[in-house]
Amino acid sequence: MIATYDAERSLGDLHHAAANLFAPGSAQRDLQDGAEALTSEAAKAHRYYETHRETASLARRSLADCMPTAKALFDADLEQAIGELMKQFDIVFAYVGWRAELSPDERQAKWKKLTPGVPSEDRNTMDATIAAQVARIEDICLPQLRTAGRKRRDAGPSV
Repeated sequence: MIATYDAERSLGDLHHAAANLFAPGSAQRDLQDGAEALTSEAAKAHRYYETHRETASLARRSLADCMPTAKALFDADLEQAIGELMKQFDIVFAYVGWRAELSPDERQAKWKKLTPGVPSEDRNTMDATIAAQVARIEDICLPQLRTAGRKRRDAGPSV
């Protein structure tokens, strides 16, 4: 459950950081001494994204580490829910990976997909997918965790 909640929070932060990379003006580059250099605003957006990308990679890895336990102790539904949650990280990572190859119009479209508060069918779908997978994981795991907690308390004092 901890990995799931970390992933949910991390995905929200990652979306926001990735959206900053696609914001109008962040893709502008200055030419200095014949080499490309990111503008100050774009450099800040990139650093912000990289910080959240590292955290998101750790959160995704924590979910991946849960897969063997999910498979061994629970049904395939939990494994599928974790896998679908992990896929949401891959979608954002892919959007950012393709960023350099996109036209300004395509970048604007990706920005709309990733930015909280900007109406976007894809963003709404992604948010709904994340919420649904977290709810599925909670529905499977929380009853088991609560039952296990009660059994220990009911067993009496340990010596």
